[in-house]
Amino acid sequence: MGWSHDPESLEQAFKLVEKAASMDDSSEGCYCLLGSIFLWRKEHEKAVDFYEKSLTLNPNYAHGLSDLGSILCFAGKPDTAIELIERAMRLAPFFPYHFFYLGHAYFLTRRYGSALEALEKALDGNPDFFPARAFLAATYVELGRDEEACSQIALIRKKSPGTTTDLWKERLPYKNKEDLERVLSGLRKGGMP
Repeated sequence: MGWSHDPESLEQAFKLVEKAASMDDSSEGCYCLLGSIFLWRKEHEKAVDFYEKSLTLNPNYAHGLSDLGSILCFAGKPDTAIELIERAMRLAPFFPYHFFYLGHAYFLTRRYGSALEALEKALDGNPDFFPARAFLAATYVELGRDEEACSQIALIRKKSPGTTTDLWKERLPYKNKEDLERVLSGLRKGGMP
């Protein structure tokens, strides 16, 4: 996912966003960024709170709605996430991450046919976005299509040879360990070391 290997990255981002928010506390974007930082710190409730604050400033902020949906997936509430992402899609149909977030939510709710469709659409818009390929691989595993899962993992490894399930395990901010294990299991079965 292009993660930084510098452990100070989140702290540095936090300081910069706090400074920006102190200059303009009416910026929904600042609250979204703070929410994202708290997500990657695995502080789910704070992440959701900041996104909800951004949406009180602008209830039709499609980017915020979609990202909140993504955060809710990691927080163990994928059904609610689907509703938010679909609403965001109606407001701004061309936001590039809608289909990825939707595919992630469908995967978590075990609606694998819908996950497959959404993740394929995500890759239509950005074939090099390997997080979508990773969830597509895990979805293929759940559908018993192991050869196609292996193909997706091979594409990821070609673009990012250092990608391992241990790295994903360390970084993915799932609140529910079962959700994380299901994703990792799919990646392993698809051939990711």
